[in-house]
Amino acid sequence: MRDNDRTEAKQTANAEPKALVAQEGSTALAAHDGSTPLAAHDGSTPLVVQGSDLSLAAPILDRYASTPGSLITILQELQDVYGYLPEDVLYHVADRLGISPAHVLGVATFYAQFRLTPMGRHLVMVCKGTACHVNGSDRISATVEEYLGISGGQTTADGMFTLENVSCLGCCSLAPVMMVDGEAHGRLDGRAAVRVLEEIRAAEEDA
Repeated sequence: MRDNDRTEAKQTANAEPKALVAQEGSTALAAHDGSTPLAAHDGSTPLVVQGSDLSLAAPILDRYASTPGSLITILQELQDVYGYLPEDVLYHVADRLGISPAHVLGVATFYAQFRLTPMGRHLVMVCKGTACHVNGSDRISATVEEYLGISGGQTTADGMFTLENVSCLGCCSLAPVMMVDGEAHGRLDGRAAVRVLEEIRAAEEDA
């Protein structure tokens, strides 16, 4: 393990990891134009620009580019700026840091704190902790997914809701719990959970 990797691991000791879907040299990584895998980019092929304002990244990269082990900090601050991590921004980070795009995407996809797609206007989190699980959170999650037409980690086509399944919301006494925009809704069943979302949708339509 390189020194940079050890430093990054220490910085994220409390981060919740998810499956590592990108590794150095992988040919299964996302491609910008459908022909060049992300891992294959070596600076010889042009990057496809998604339209992100890369000037927003400049102050962050200027501040940390020369600091070893700063990749995770850079990604955290870029996500604060953009709301998520656009793929063209990840390419830009790789170019500025002099590392492979595959390494940058590998870090971005390994930790659950990072998002590669825009967030919806409302963040819905269904708790899958032990107390919620034994009280039927799986049924709630399935009902909510059916209602929204998406799975955990996805955003509805209209950009209204992003759904996340989380390990614990810290509201065990209210199990099973769903949290929407920071507000906990407890002792739910599937229908009650959907009703919460229907009310939010109706309020936006009436606004």
